Amino acid sequence: MGDNFMVFKIIFFSFMFLLSLGCSSIHVNISSNKDTTYQGKIKKILITIPPNITVNPIILKNSFLNKFNRQGIDAHVLIVAPLELDEKKVRRDAILKFRPTQIMDLAVKSISRTTYGKVGTAFHSGGIAASKVTFEIIISDRRTGNSIWRSNVEFSGSEYSSEDADELASKIVEKLQADGLLTESGADYYNKATSASGLSLSPPVIPDRLELTVLTKGNIYKFLSNILVKEDINAINLYADKFFKEEGNITYTIRDEKQKVLILLRIKNNKRTGCFVKLSDKGYPVIPISVFSEKIRPSKVDKDKLNQWFRRMSQEIATNGKSTSLIVFENGNSLEVELTADPDNIKILYYDKKFMKKGTFDGAGYLNILTGGNGDYGETVTKYQGKDVIDMVPSIP
Repeated sequence: MGDNFMVFKIIFFSFMFLLSLGCSSIHVNISSNKDTTYQGKIKKILITIPPNITVNPIILKNSFLNKFNRQGIDAHVLIVAPLELDEKKVRRDAILKFRPTQIMDLAVKSISRTTYGKVGTAFHSGGIAASKVTFEIIISDRRTGNSIWRSNVEFSGSEYSSEDADELASKIVEKLQADGLLTESGADYYNKATSASGLSLSPPVIPDRLELTVLTKGNIYKFLSNILVKEDINAINLYADKFFKEEGNITYTIRDEKQKVLILLRIKNNKRTGCFVKLSDKGYPVIPISVFSEKIRPSKVDKDKLNQWFRRMSQEIATNGKSTSLIVFENGNSLEVELTADPDNIKILYYDKKFMKKGTFDGAGYLNILTGGNGDYGETVTKYQGKDVIDMVPSIP
């Protein structure tokens, strides 16, 4: 009798699972209210996910990162742990560390859950769970602390479906676009850039800065072992030992394909520094914005617009190994800037520019266009095999 009952349970719950797959569908309904006096755009956003959310938080985090990055927006997701004692402090610490321009807080207002089989929760995948959830989402401006967008989100779908979490994130980002909080030129930018080259990849997250570490005999081993594969102890010791025996102006390049990272060690004027750059799925460098801002300097251009221009340059290079961008100055003249990665010397970018007078170019041929500036333009380039290049290693004072 016991064995027959267990067989019945397995058949019953399997049937309910198939029935739920065939009959359920995701539903997302969003109503919102935006501060009409707010003229800013989302550029760098911190998203907080509460502990009582029903959608799998890891899946939702990855979906949010993917959707915002496709818009050229730097995003960071904070998942609040279920037993966190001081949620406000955790949120405050994340803001101080990430320094976003806006903060998006999710809060669960109501939950209705249906579970087949073993009871499931947001952090436990036993059973088959479907939920009807009402979220409240508030976006605030970090500088002023004021709420700039508030929404009510009704969601029904599977708790463990990556497709459902992805759809939820998509609808929220689409609503932000419709309400004017995302830059127009950011919409579908990454899709255009990848489709133009026939590629379909996850968009890379572009860091703001390339961080330099001053290296000593006491900390170089820790610096390298935090980045390289820790099993390769002999290689780490070899690099560390050689680095402190050399003199002069030297740059070492260590490329680790397994970790998808490029390490740059530089000696200059007897100062030793190190930094690292992540590599994309295609093996191209994911270049921080600060590298471009140090080397390419158009005058009297809005800083946010300029950083967005640099961010898209980096996305194109990480995806295609090459970026062709345009500056259109206030007088109507323009400058084309072309950057190309070198697979054999990945710490440099070949640099080329072309000045074009008003009326002699077609802006429709460019995905990445910067407008503004008085025409003055500064650059810091070096020579490599007779060509102008940008060196990714930051200058050492």
